[in-house]
Amino acid sequence: GTEFLKGGEQLLAVDSSGQAHVWGITELLEAEYWENAPQGHRPRPTLTHQLHDCSIFSVAVSSDRVIFTGGDDMIKAWDALSLTTPGASPKLLGTASPPQKTMSRGAVAGIPETNGLAVSSDGKTLFAACGDGSAYAYDANTLQGIGEFVGHTDYLHCCATQGANGLVTGSEDGTIRLWDARTLKGDELAMPSGAPKGFVGGVASDMG
Repeated sequence: GTEFLKGGEQLLAVDSSGQAHVWGITELLEAEYWENAPQGHRPRPTLTHQLHDCSIFSVAVSSDRVIFTGGDDMIKAWDALSLTTPGASPKLLGTASPPQKTMSRGAVAGIPETNGLAVSSDGKTLFAACGDGSAYAYDANTLQGIGEFVGHTDYLHCCATQGANGLVTGSEDGTIRLWDARTLKGDELAMPSGAPKGFVGGVASDMG
């Protein structure tokens, strides 16, 4: 996952080793930088932090104040300045774990991975698209669970928000669903007639 920070001045990327990397990209967008760079030059991150002990699959930012990361283990909230200021150590603000579900014969499934994260336009709600086929809503300030979105038949790859109450999810089941966060209800969007069946790997929406 990747996110822009500080009005586009920094780029944040998370990876499968559980690390987050920050690049200052203002100068990288200038032609002069690349004209003077040696052949084959690849800019290194200015900051790197170990945030999870497992893969990080997703990242979301709330008003440049809080950075959320999601992986195989849990969702974590970080103070943004602690990840983007040289010399600072990561400051963990809170954690949340998607629920472990009970299977048909009573066995308890493991914690599902968090493949997608998105924050509502008003910054109040964090949404997580998870490997158990559900999406979850959390209070973005406390990380207390608010509700579950049920309807997909396979694990979720991604999610995006539309305004304060709209959520879009994409799944391995090949469907896209549009949800109302106030009711936790959603509807499947139709794909083009004759389109080949495949998983939905990414969704995007403006924040209006």
